[in-house]
Amino acid sequence: MRLLTVAEMALRELSRRRGVILLLLALPFVCYVVRHDQVGQSIRFVLLGLAWAVSTAALFAGGTSRQIEPRLRLSGYRSHHLYLGRLFAMWVLGLAVAAPFFALIAFDRGGQVRLGAVAAAMVLAVAVAAPFGLLIGAVVPRELEGTLILLVTISLQMMIDPADSITRLTPSGPAGRSARTRSTTPAQSTWSVA
Repeated sequence: MRLLTVAEMALRELSRRRGVILLLLALPFVCYVVRHDQVGQSIRFVLLGLAWAVSTAALFAGGTSRQIEPRLRLSGYRSHHLYLGRLFAMWVLGLAVAAPFFALIAFDRGGQVRLGAVAAAMVLAVAVAAPFGLLIGAVVPRELEGTLILLVTISLQMMIDPADSITRLTPSGPAGRSARTRSTTPAQSTWSVA
């Protein structure tokens, strides 16, 4: 029950920043549209945009919760309640953000990709991005610096060749690898480069 209370509080705090959330939602869409002519690249970029949106929302959730944490601790909440509650909230938010993008890909590319693999890649991207954003929020005390760290991380992932072995060291590496190996039909190349 305590986890749900913390999750509800985190989602309520994020809902007060509607403009920022709308901008975060715009990034995965823009990433998809920019690479629309290349099936694999468009899916890869929507995954990176999704990871950026979820990790940034988690960073903000970690920052805004610092003010209320002392009161919650006095009420008997432990550190793991606070962390797991925020993590659960970010996973719920991430899956809610991923759902329309999955629907977009299913509508736009349904016959060209394996939708199960795309869904798995989106779940992995959300699963990794939420704790990564919370970690950055815990380590870096200010949102601007945390946002810049996330920007550098996502930018690096966009620049790295997905087939390169260094990709496994990046936070969204598992999601990209899942999409790369399973998202297209066998006759298609997922990461064709123009």
